[in-house]
Amino acid sequence: MPKALTQTWRTYPPREKKLIEAHLQEPDGCCCPRCGAMLEARPKSRMLAVYPAGVTGIDLECRQCRRFLPRVQHTPESLYYTRIQRLASAILRA
Repeated sequence: MPKALTQTWRTYPPREKKLIEAHLQEPDGCCCPRCGAMLEARPKSRMLAVYPAGVTGIDLECRQCRRFLPRVQHTPESLYYTRIQRLASAILRA
């Protein structure tokens, strides 16, 4: 029996993120720096669970490499919540 694929989705390393960001400026689309396949936009980001409330985002993913690049857009409410969290953390550390 063939072994089931258990490979998990991973984010791109910083070097490859920079390459993708540079390719996003081109009008013909963006390709995976590893395999050259076209990156697909996933409507909801996998990372929304770890971001503050109010954040919206998409993932640019390569299904062949099982890698993704989260693209996050903060709202004024999410930025406010992030600042409050950082303030609370600083107060607790002091």
